[in-house]
Amino acid sequence: MAISKISKFHIFAHLSIKESLLGELQKLGCIEITHIEEKMEFRNWGNIEEDIDNNISIKLNNVKFCIDLLSNYKDKKSRGLKSLFTSKKVYSYTELIRIAQQFDYENLFSQCKALDNELNHLKLEENKLFTAEQEIIKWQDLELNLNEIEQQKYIKYILGSVSKNYFNDLVADLKRQAKTTIIQTVKEERNKLYLIVIILKENLPEIEPILQKNHFEIYKYSYSFLGTPKQILNTISKQLDAIAKRRSEIEQLLTKLHQSNQFIYPLYDFLYIIQEKEDVKKYLKKSEKIIALKGWIRDKDIPKLRKKLENNFTAYDIYFTKPKEDEQTPVSLDNQTLVVPFEVITELYSLPDYHEIDPTPILSIFYFIFFGLCLSDVG
Repeated sequence: MAISKISKFHIFAHLSIKESLLGELQKLGCIEITHIEEKMEFRNWGNIEEDIDNNISIKLNNVKFCIDLLSNYKDKKSRGLKSLFTSKKVYSYTELIRIAQQFDYENLFSQCKALDNELNHLKLEENKLFTAEQEIIKWQDLELNLNEIEQQKYIKYILGSVSKNYFNDLVADLKRQAKTTIIQTVKEERNKLYLIVIILKENLPEIEPILQKNHFEIYKYSYSFLGTPKQILNTISKQLDAIAKRRSEIEQLLTKLHQSNQFIYPLYDFLYIIQEKEDVKKYLKKSEKIIALKGWIRDKDIPKLRKKLENNFTAYDIYFTKPKEDEQTPVSLDNQTLVVPFEVITELYSLPDYHEIDPTPILSIFYFIFFGLCLSDVG
């Protein structure tokens, strides 16, 4: 007993029991449905893809969005090591159906989407404010309204920075070209000086080449904030505080939403089950009144399949065949209890072919010995 014996089955059933048939086969949980080959007997049969409910995938994605978002705002008690020892509730299929019918996930999705959009907007605004703050903080000792710098009629204020290596040459060239020029250092860094150059507007054509020659980087104020740099920085600080406060409020709302909407986890599982059933429909063929499906099942599970069909349906027919030598057959390992844990290692490399031998029982002995050797080395 290493590789389970597999049989191929074909089921033909009346079109009216399509949904219930797929549902019962899914609950059985021991079959694999595959494509039906384009053989002569199915030449005039159509696909069933037009009956697939594409809205399920949309619902599934929406619920997953809620889970991904709200899971970031779990109660602290639900996190850490304590969560590992908390038992998880198991739901029956009937309970999953009741949850799907009872709870309105669309309203939750709308709330989550709106709050997530607001969080993203706050993050964007916060980044803009941080960028503005980093620019303006260099000019905080300047006692001029930045928004009025370009509004002077006869005087031109030029803000900018220059390397210390060029500062003396810049001053000398400006004084030589226009004696009315005023140069003031606003901030000094290790290798750079932030300056304000005050000139008459009529001298601007002669001053610009000098600034370029001495690698003077002109700063253009491009924000809508009003006032001096210190006033602007105060305004930015207040707006950042408001953003932080609103973000905290949203996070509290999301935490409460997570606590009061635990149904989204079993709902996701239910929708995933339905989505799997919808995906299977693309493997089916149909005539005017009949559907056909093909799949694989372990021989030991055939009685379970027959019993399931007999107890629930009458308008069907099923027959089984053995896989051919050259046929691509799924593989299911079937080992004794002591060997089962080592099947994972075999699967990591590659499962054997259906007609080959499962190496797990033999290799499990060596896996066990080598693990003991490694563990003893650690000690």
